[in-house]
Amino acid sequence: MIWLEEEGWVVARDDERQPYCTLVGGMGWSFELTGEETAHLVAQVERLRDQVQLCATELMEEETLRCKAVCAWLELEMTGLPQTFELRLRLLSGRGAEGIWPVKHGKVVLEALGRLSDKVAVRVSPVDNE
Repeated sequence: MIWLEEEGWVVARDDERQPYCTLVGGMGWSFELTGEETAHLVAQVERLRDQVQLCATELMEEETLRCKAVCAWLELEMTGLPQTFELRLRLLSGRGAEGIWPVKHGKVVLEALGRLSDKVAVRVSPVDNE
């Protein structure tokens, strides 16, 4: 089980809870993800990190980024500076849900979401990731 939480956000995973084993939340909102949705989320976290790293070297000091990692299942978007940014997660397939972590939590939540990969059993194929 993984339970990561600070004031204003939570990221948790418990494989004993099925079909919704992952919980994500922010101030005033939360929703649960299936194992498959979690696997897609982890893949999009990696894609988003790669995009930000590539774009950060091209930015002027006060320029902001807007990067998205999208698959058929979900969309993960960051808006802001490479070190301080708002993060938005939106489910696109099946259930509809959306949550936004404000600038003060974006970076730490992205890191927490990346830690879910330690527990993800489902692997996403490159075709699923498109």
